[in-house]
Amino acid sequence: MPQAEPVWELHREAEDMIAKLVQKYPEILGHITDPEIIGCAAIAGKDKPEGQSWDAQLEGIKEPPALWSKKIYCIKFYKSTWDNYDDAHRQHMLMKQLERIPDETNGKVLPFDLQDSYRFVKTYGPDYMKNPLPDLLKDKKDFCQKANADKEE
Repeated sequence: MPQAEPVWELHREAEDMIAKLVQKYPEILGHITDPEIIGCAAIAGKDKPEGQSWDAQLEGIKEPPALWSKKIYCIKFYKSTWDNYDDAHRQHMLMKQLERIPDETNGKVLPFDLQDSYRFVKTYGPDYMKNPLPDLLKDKKDFCQKANADKEE
């Protein structure tokens, strides 16, 4: 039996959260001068497959599709994942994708370090998305400088 095509929804709530993260963490995300270049899309009506390891994926949008939109990046995720996460987990899910945008913001995507965000693994340990996390927008975290200093050693 053929697999049903995913139903995509634009996700403005995630895009609004991205704008707040970019504003709150200029030391990490300052090269993203216009958060409107990042769109978010959720797969609706279908739960995340159980064996799937990613919670979100970042893709670059290059020409010619970029000619019709100001979006240069798209973060996609399952709506069920978003709905099951609290705000803190949503923020971390988005932040680890935003870290993969290079300084040039040209549609290219940097690879993960450690198959994940080095910053978050160093700060919270492996499997951090399965544990309680702090709200990145309520209180500014200085984990960024600590993880970068450790990485340079």
